[in-house]
Amino acid sequence: MMNLPVSRCSVGALVLAAGKGTRMKSDLPKALIPLLDQPVLYYILETLKVCAHVARIPSLPTAVIIGHRGESLREYLDSEWPGVTPVWQNEQLGTGHAVQIAKEWWAGLDHLIVLPGDAPLVTAQTIAAALTDHMTSGSDCTFISFKASDPSGYGRVVRDGRRIAVVEEKDASDEQRKSAEVNSGAYVFKVPSLLPHIYRLDNENAQGEYYLPDIISMIAGAGGRVIASLAPDENEFSGINTPLQLAQAANVMARRIRLKHLDAGVRMLDPDSVWIG
Repeated sequence: MMNLPVSRCSVGALVLAAGKGTRMKSDLPKALIPLLDQPVLYYILETLKVCAHVARIPSLPTAVIIGHRGESLREYLDSEWPGVTPVWQNEQLGTGHAVQIAKEWWAGLDHLIVLPGDAPLVTAQTIAAALTDHMTSGSDCTFISFKASDPSGYGRVVRDGRRIAVVEEKDASDEQRKSAEVNSGAYVFKVPSLLPHIYRLDNENAQGEYYLPDIISMIAGAGGRVIASLAPDENEFSGINTPLQLAQAANVMARRIRLKHLDAGVRMLDPDSVWIG
């Protein structure tokens, strides 16, 4: 287990799960679409619970941003995760907007973890490692990065000496687009460093949305310390935007479950033919 200096500070987690998931062709909100025998959101919340144990965090209060078909998400949380707080985002105006409308919930914390609601494969070890990097470095903002085999569509991580930034693909130079290190969309913020900038976000872009990655350059520009915590496996941040990606995530999750049982001594003559929920 990791020992973090959290005994005198509070850490919370915010999961962004208000999206429609249009390309999934489902009436369900994306976070409630079944992956094996549990909703996508289950795996993220379970990972946060394990992360608190791994990192020896005394308490990890968690909130979930809900929006599209939010009543069904709220009912799921009330039934299965009664300790988790739902926060409504009635208009889906981007990741930055989601963090803005939850400000009343997180403003009293010392550190805030922000996770995308469609990344069920992220592990507790990766989140705990990012939290460790954040705490031990004294960073104002830590984001999780990974090396992508195909970085198309991702914001590129650009390093210049000790300075670091995320440049969106449409704004990146040809040289910057060559970078395989990309932003996962998962962050750890020092709350006093986040507060002065969260409402400085603007929506002057093609989508008319408020983008949370813009906070990185704001904090760095104000003299704050920003670091990237490199995740070991790009598959952890494979998003679920299509039925094909859902099936691919299910295969990865099923294999993890089988390996866990194999490591515990369960014998399987043909593991690939075994299905365990």
